[in-house]
Amino acid sequence: MSAQDDEGVLVKSSDTIQQEVTYLKCGVEPDLTIVVGGKVFKEYSITVRCWSDYFDAALKSGMKESHNMTFEFPDEDPAEWGWIVALTAPLPSLTVTKENVHTALAWFDRLRSPRGLNICDGVVCSDMVLVLLPEAETSQKMMGLTPAEVAVMRSSLGKLIQALETSIQYRLGESKKACFAIIKRVSNGIPSLFEVEHLTKLVFCLKDDDESRNALWSTLIDHLPPHMAERQGDFEALVKSELLPALMHSEIMRKEALEQKNRW
Repeated sequence: MSAQDDEGVLVKSSDTIQQEVTYLKCGVEPDLTIVVGGKVFKEYSITVRCWSDYFDAALKSGMKESHNMTFEFPDEDPAEWGWIVALTAPLPSLTVTKENVHTALAWFDRLRSPRGLNICDGVVCSDMVLVLLPEAETSQKMMGLTPAEVAVMRSSLGKLIQALETSIQYRLGESKKACFAIIKRVSNGIPSLFEVEHLTKLVFCLKDDDESRNALWSTLIDHLPPHMAERQGDFEALVKSELLPALMHSEIMRKEALEQKNRW
């Protein structure tokens, strides 16, 4: 049977996955017990330590788990654990996709798995970021777009900012850089796509993440209203104003209206 994760994505049952895990067989019995949601899994400690800094540190620490060789995750889904084990097998039969990547990210982050997070980073970057707002779209002028096209592009921009939030939360370097490049392209080429909600989320990203601030603030300051532009170097003071995103949006709209007037 299959179960659904929190996002409605089908996840195979742990029994099914256990049959598909492609661990290399050896004559030694598994030495580690993992109890997930009441279901017992037998694993090799040398294997899980290869992909999880959490298990590696715990088994070195002298904690009770390192003595009884048992770890418990009572509130987690056994099917998800079976899937995670299958993903980290030497010859994995399953893959991370954009539909299940958030489940994988939660597990790999909790278990401190650089290898797992790198796999997720590649999926987020290629399947959830680079497919949004290609250069051919963002090189267009707002006046040349239909309302339906604008709506689709604004929806894509919202998804892009969500991907940036995910990249910040889980430290996904490749995905984060890809987000930066597209956001800069929008800001420089077709800033009228930004809505107040987009700018609000971006300001929060910049407040929470130094790398995002360093990459994007120099682009976004072009949209500061004149009375704020002279203070562009004082980021901390500017972001204290809850009105900053709305003021930036107003300035973008003002410049857009002026550009349209000049064309006529």
